[in-house]
Amino acid sequence: LFPYTTLFISSATAASSGLPMGISTPGCLVGTDSKPTQSAVLLASTPGIFATLGVEIVQGRPFTGSDIRTTQPVIVVSETAARSLFGTTDVIGRPISFQRSRWAGEFEHPVTSRLIIGVAADTNTNGVGAYTGGAVYVPLDQHYEGKLVISARTSDWKRFPFTP
Repeated sequence: LFPYTTLFISSATAASSGLPMGISTPGCLVGTDSKPTQSAVLLASTPGIFATLGVEIVQGRPFTGSDIRTTQPVIVVSETAARSLFGTTDVIGRPISFQRSRWAGEFEHPVTSRLIIGVAADTNTNGVGAYTGGAVYVPLDQHYEGKLVISARTSDWKRFPFTP
């Protein structure tokens, strides 16, 4: 074993396309009939992202392992994204248009319709390339991203060799 190897118990883990505080995909455009486009931070993730990052679902539900490629495309929006698009956070069951932004040289991604199933508490999106439109979370099974960040939360962090 390496000299700094420490075993710790993970209480939550997730794979995602980034983190809301600035490590993310180029973002996305979300919209409604009355407000066609708005930029937001995009996190395509496994279902454990909310518990791992400590992001509370304030309305509705998080996505689960049942939200897969062959089921209704779903999305969880942050409180800021909901208020910016709809003027309220009471948005469960509403449709939203979604288009991932592209990196230079990438093809144009299609616009898809997704059903809002949850509203997440706001998180810090003031990192590099800050977005004022909030954050949106989609199941990785329904929107694959080639770059993934692995995150873990542990209650045993004091034994970990690095200072948090």
